[in-house]
Amino acid sequence: MRMGGICWIFGKVSVEQLSMLHPEVLLVPILMLADYFLTIAGALLYKRGYGKHVRYENYELNPMWQRSVDAVRWFNPRHLLITAFVTGFLLLVGEHVDPSVEPFYDFYFGLIATLFMIIVGRHLGNILIFLHAIKHPGDLSGEARLSYRVALKASNSQLWQVFLPLVVMAIYEKSAFALGCLCAPPALAVGHFRWRRKYQKQLQKMASQSQTKEEPPRPPSVTTASS
Repeated sequence: MRMGGICWIFGKVSVEQLSMLHPEVLLVPILMLADYFLTIAGALLYKRGYGKHVRYENYELNPMWQRSVDAVRWFNPRHLLITAFVTGFLLLVGEHVDPSVEPFYDFYFGLIATLFMIIVGRHLGNILIFLHAIKHPGDLSGEARLSYRVALKASNSQLWQVFLPLVVMAIYEKSAFALGCLCAPPALAVGHFRWRRKYQKQLQKMASQSQTKEEPPRPPSVTTASS
């Protein structure tokens, strides 16, 4: 067999045919899976110490995963399906041989990779705090309750710490990849805005339902028949 070729089940396939144009795309499913599993791990550690003093209305901010996190579901078919879809999309675009598609891939890879790096970084930070609270329980005292809106606001405010350095990088680099990285914090902020609107609609619906239950029944109207 020639150098540069290997024997495969269905024939001979060259190394060039097997190699990926963008192997870095494999980082995306790793980050997406790490996001979900670190969320579950963080929720469990949160309950062991930190959660006794700082109580969140919802530990998970994304409404799509709140029930799964509350139920501690390590295996989530929906999340796996979304991960496979996003990875497949990037593979489809990244392995395209048309050079005109390259900036499109660079932008979306930068956007998705940076977005999940931000999320995974927050999970790691939370886990370190939770582990400290478990190891040193005396360092926390009292109790604070944070509403869902406050948690969203705090998460949104922390995006500035990442956004400003990315602005400098995008100005200096001037590439589709840098622009995609720069768009990651605003994309998360848009997600926070949508989750907050959904939360407010749920509150309004609950308030209207409670008012309906509290209203006393109206007496039946009396109609007088005219002869």
